[in-house]
Amino acid sequence: MDVNQLLSDVAMATCLSEGSEGVRNVLRNVMKFQPIPLHELAKIVKIPVPVVSSVRKELEKRRILERKSGIILTEQGRLLVGSLGIKSGGPKKLDGGYKFPDWLIPLADNFEEIQRSRPEPNYKLDQSHCNSATAVLRAAYLYDCDALEGRNIVFIGDDDLTSLAICLLSIEYGLDTGNIIVLDIDDRLLDFVSQFAKSLDRTVKTEKYDFREGIPENIVNGNDVFFTDPPYTISGLRLFVSRGVEALDTGPGKMGFISFAGKSPSENLAAHEVFTEMGLAVQEVIPSFNNYIGAQVHAGSSSLIRCLTTHRTRSVSAMDITKIYTADRNII
Repeated sequence: MDVNQLLSDVAMATCLSEGSEGVRNVLRNVMKFQPIPLHELAKIVKIPVPVVSSVRKELEKRRILERKSGIILTEQGRLLVGSLGIKSGGPKKLDGGYKFPDWLIPLADNFEEIQRSRPEPNYKLDQSHCNSATAVLRAAYLYDCDALEGRNIVFIGDDDLTSLAICLLSIEYGLDTGNIIVLDIDDRLLDFVSQFAKSLDRTVKTEKYDFREGIPENIVNGNDVFFTDPPYTISGLRLFVSRGVEALDTGPGKMGFISFAGKSPSENLAAHEVFTEMGLAVQEVIPSFNNYIGAQVHAGSSSLIRCLTTHRTRSVSAMDITKIYTADRNII
């Protein structure tokens, strides 16, 4: 069975505005919480009850779901969901305030070891490393948002080494990710990520690229998720997010995670105008989620913004690609 075709067919049959990603979301949460009542499932996936009921009926007709003290997967359904890289176990769910949980402490300690041998930040590229707690909390948050299991993930820059934090989380909890790709202009960083991933018996593909020149053709439209912590300017934000959008598959429900520190209401407004212009639907803004070693101009922290693609999503050109870094500008 072609699982992607099935997801698409069910989405079309039910006129699901969330598309195939919405069907995947239903199946993933049945796998995690079965047997699950219909109303509870609708609450978790944030889709109206009558719509979830319609999706359930379509999946029942295809012998993927059945009812037994709640909604459960059939044997065929378990195999299908497993082929998406989704397992019944995994990390605990983060609490609503995204406080750092005790169960992540061992991973943060392991990540601390990685940090000790990483390249020094290049401030001309607005590099400012996040601390170990932030890196592993990012990985756990991506898992919570269904952005890891079976997902192809592209990093538009990764001087924070979040790709390696994902490797640590996946090893600890037996998670199966899709391809992990890091694009960056810094050779030192790319070499470090590639070699350390190998030492963990994981593969992280790396490629040197200046985002002012685009992204590799083989990366375009080939991913489910992008993650970026762009330069501290609106031009930099616009450019990096645009490259992230280009890297995603078409259709609604693909995910973008952006770390950004607005310094004023006007700059925060300009950032959200960038998302709106690109047709990205902001789902969540978590203030002070990211904490950095340095970056004191932002009081050492920034927000994490989660977006979804829509039918209107498109990349846009940067306003001024000659001044995307703060070092290129007269003002911060």
